[in-house]
Amino acid sequence: MIRDQSLGRQPAAGNRELGTGNWELGTGNWELGTGNRELGTGNFGYDLAMSRTVALIVANDPGSGFVGSKYLRPLGPVTMIERVVADAAAWPVDEVVAVLGPDADEIIESTDLGEATIVIDPEWEEGIAASLRVGIDLIRRQPVADCLIIGLGDQPGIDVDLVVNLLEQSGSQRAVVPKYRYRRGWPVVVYHELWDRLLGFEGPVDLHDMLESHSGDVAEVWVDTLEPPRLLHPLDFPARRSEA
Repeated sequence: MIRDQSLGRQPAAGNRELGTGNWELGTGNWELGTGNRELGTGNFGYDLAMSRTVALIVANDPGSGFVGSKYLRPLGPVTMIERVVADAAAWPVDEVVAVLGPDADEIIESTDLGEATIVIDPEWEEGIAASLRVGIDLIRRQPVADCLIIGLGDQPGIDVDLVVNLLEQSGSQRAVVPKYRYRRGWPVVVYHELWDRLLGFEGPVDLHDMLESHSGDVAEVWVDTLEPPRLLHPLDFPARRSEA
């Protein structure tokens, strides 16, 4: 349940020009492969020509060993959360929603997250289940969305081409996950048929474990590279290695 009055807060100014990608913001008119989720078919209870794809960035892990918020840690010329949101803005999506947990107010005051919609999760310590509930609840209150691309706020470097590949390979499946050399990783594509299931989860659950229980509905996409690392400790930040 969403109890924070900051639901749907939007920061100023747009940095949608960050990143690339041949898609038009707000149109949903990205051209991918064929499969059974072709725009306009309505095979899943929606008029997909009118539906939206939303990037949901979850920033609920405080990490360890940090002085201050890890999401405000510099990563090149910007903070980590700004970098991750800019990455997501370059994906073929109509909107970026960032769910903030620890140090949310400080992050909002100290960063420019472009046109991303920000929502605060007051129960972030519960784990990703709480943050997904907050994010999905917000998205369902808005114009029809069919697809979520769920990413992590401490994992910069998710490439546009990877996301496009996940969407191209979705076919009629209800979720798509990348498999980096035998290990499932992020981001995860989840279509609306599974959202009620996500809303019902509580406690320290793992999204990949949940999807494992729906293995017949999940497509795996092989990725022949290592997964971009999550930045969980100060030593994980390249710019700070020499200072650690």
